[in-house]
Amino acid sequence: MSEKLIIFPSSRQLTFLVQQPAYREKIHILLHHQKMPETEIPCCLDFFTKENTEQIKQLQRKELFVLCCHEEAVYWLKQHDSPKWHLQFSRKYLYLLEKQNFKDFLNQNYIRNAVYTTSPEKIISYPAVAKPSIGFGSIGVCTVFSFTEAKQYAEAFPTMLANSVIYAYQKQYFPEAGNLCLFETKTEGIFFRTPVIILEAVCEHIFPVQGITRMCKKNSEYHWEEFELNLTDESINFQQMTQIMNQLIISLSLEDGIYIAEFMQEKDGRISLLEFSPRQTSERISYLVKLASGIDLEREVLSMFLYHKTAISFPEKTKTVRLRIESHTGQFPPLPEIYHLLETENDRSLYDKQCKLKYFIKDSI
Repeated sequence: MSEKLIIFPSSRQLTFLVQQPAYREKIHILLHHQKMPETEIPCCLDFFTKENTEQIKQLQRKELFVLCCHEEAVYWLKQHDSPKWHLQFSRKYLYLLEKQNFKDFLNQNYIRNAVYTTSPEKIISYPAVAKPSIGFGSIGVCTVFSFTEAKQYAEAFPTMLANSVIYAYQKQYFPEAGNLCLFETKTEGIFFRTPVIILEAVCEHIFPVQGITRMCKKNSEYHWEEFELNLTDESINFQQMTQIMNQLIISLSLEDGIYIAEFMQEKDGRISLLEFSPRQTSERISYLVKLASGIDLEREVLSMFLYHKTAISFPEKTKTVRLRIESHTGQFPPLPEIYHLLETENDRSLYDKQCKLKYFIKDSI
């Protein structure tokens, strides 16, 4: 009988897990500072936290199938991985968590992405996007328009890191790594945060969630506050996105599961890959996908992992959904009357818990 490890599931996933009638195997669940479910817990579920180091050592000696449910779950895995564990992706990805390694990997596999350098002196053209090689939530990402600005960014980079949440995460999960500042060629186009479903070594379903509005914050010019998912938009280059994902399936040995990628569709329609992570998307994007298509990614990823589910039916009719992450009133322009406010709720994800979310929905034509 195989045992399984689920790392940092969401609150909705915890509810799903405890409500299942029975499991054929032992399920270990690593919580992220979350309370235990307030209900009777099946004996086959074993909950523990990051602070339980002795249990982690015991699990490292077992053969386990592992599922990462959150971005930080992959970082945790990098630090605590065991050769006995079966991952849903190649272990070389753990080396690719530093952005310059990931970009070198993309170039080696002929996957289109933005040209980068680590030196202001070697920037090919301006404007350029400056960012940390180990980053979180777009902190420290901004546009530089000249060599002078790029040099100033590089000089201020250590102080910016030390005063940001990046430093705490780097100290915890990447203690041996130096954090470089990268400069990428700035590409104009449409940004997509894209959950994908992989079944039988093929990118079966793709959900290009378009970034509509981004807000300039203290440490970032690239914090997205508004997204839209329109699965019938013929201007979106679904084909190239799917082709890139199929390349990643081969190069990273991706097994059946749900993953997240970030794409840029350039003005000429070509697609560049910005980021990829072998874990499910955030709760807010998952919910947006559910409203648009009826597919619950948070539950589907568990069903695939626990029960080896091999088919997900895609609906004939979909809806267009706009997600707004509101920090203050008057932040966004009004939407056409064809959109209807579905609900307002507080964010339930691990980050930005105090943000208020609004979902607007309309039937696709």
